[in-house]
Amino acid sequence: MTIVHPGEPRCESRSASGRHQRRPQADETDLELQGCKSPSWKHDLAANRAQLASDVNFEITDQLGQCRISQAKLAELIGVSPGRVSQILSGGENLTIGSLATIATALGGHFDVTFVPGRDRHAA
Repeated sequence: MTIVHPGEPRCESRSASGRHQRRPQADETDLELQGCKSPSWKHDLAANRAQLASDVNFEITDQLGQCRISQAKLAELIGVSPGRVSQILSGGENLTIGSLATIATALGGHFDVTFVPGRDRHAA
């Protein structure tokens, strides 16, 4: 998956021969220009991580309620202990894509992910 901002080229492009070419990695100057070295960057990162974890936790918990599935039953469905499900739902876990896919499949659905450009996620 490649995240593409409007008006910017993809990170990978094809040459005339049809082979993939990688764009050079951004150097430190490029990162400064992009705001990744700004004083608020670490704060924004922490806020985004916390909000994403909260969003995922809400979606899983909401789906459990709608399906009338207990945490113990989810644990059985995904092959982990009930304690592990409790850890996941407590919000402090750094879940992998595979874990999320397993949970979604066990609940009969999938996650729909959307990238929203911009610094303030609540401005819209």
